[in-house]
Amino acid sequence: HGAQVAAAWAPPASAQSASTAMASPNPNRFKLLTGDDLDRMGPLDWRIKRIIPKKGLFAIGGPSRSAKSFLAMLMGGTIVTGNDFFGHKVEACAVTYAGLEGAAGIPGRFKALRLHMQDDLGDFRVILQPVSLGSEQDIRDLAAVCPQGSVVIIDTLARATPGMDENAPKDMGKIIAAATQLYELIDGVVILIHHTGKDESKGFRGHSDFIGSLDGAIIVSRDGDSRKFKLDKVKDGEDGAYFGFKLETVIIGTDEDGGDITSCVVVPADLPTGNPTIGPKLSEGERFLQKCFWEAFNEAR
Repeated sequence: HGAQVAAAWAPPASAQSASTAMASPNPNRFKLLTGDDLDRMGPLDWRIKRIIPKKGLFAIGGPSRSAKSFLAMLMGGTIVTGNDFFGHKVEACAVTYAGLEGAAGIPGRFKALRLHMQDDLGDFRVILQPVSLGSEQDIRDLAAVCPQGSVVIIDTLARATPGMDENAPKDMGKIIAAATQLYELIDGVVILIHHTGKDESKGFRGHSDFIGSLDGAIIVSRDGDSRKFKLDKVKDGEDGAYFGFKLETVIIGTDEDGGDITSCVVVPADLPTGNPTIGPKLSEGERFLQKCFWEAFNEAR
């Protein structure tokens, strides 16, 4: 009986033949690094010091109308010019911005940024054609026009993944693999602009594998006209730090009636009063109750 059970659980003939056909171990394949070997590799190289490495996968997240795309454009401008980004040193390189969402407004935003920075931003290039991370051809064609060691900004992840389900682990795995392939091909950084979920406190929308794959991330939030971003994930950086900013209007021309044509740029601003790292975010109902309380309190004084 035991022999019959063993035979029943024996691997199929195909598996046995595959096992016997496996190559003998190669002792030279994996290099075992010592502490001294690691020390000789030196510290992490930064594109934006303590925020974005020179090579890897980064993301900027936030809800709609939080100005995350405007922040990404400013980031691109500072990377091209080498200007500091919110007090952080930048090492300049070329930037390619794939504007897949709100394409009609991108020429105006880009002109406003050039006027604001007083620079033609010659190494900041824009693509307005569709790009799909689900297409091997698109990935290779995009990499072919991006300089080596550069930065690619894809705005947004949803527009770059048509027909894919960001909540499904299989599809998210494909998205991560495609973005990784792109930054490996350009030997640089891919920055993905992505939406946060309905519960902003839980971070990026979609499967949890996404945040785990990132080398760094920024989360943008908005409360009325006050905006800020948090360094949500920075390997060996200032994890958890907050920075305030606002949108500033820039006149970029005049229309046929002589009226101003305007767009906006991001400029640093003070953080909202109070400690932004403490306390839960109030819902609309809770903010209404808080308003009623203070009105009643002031009337009773």
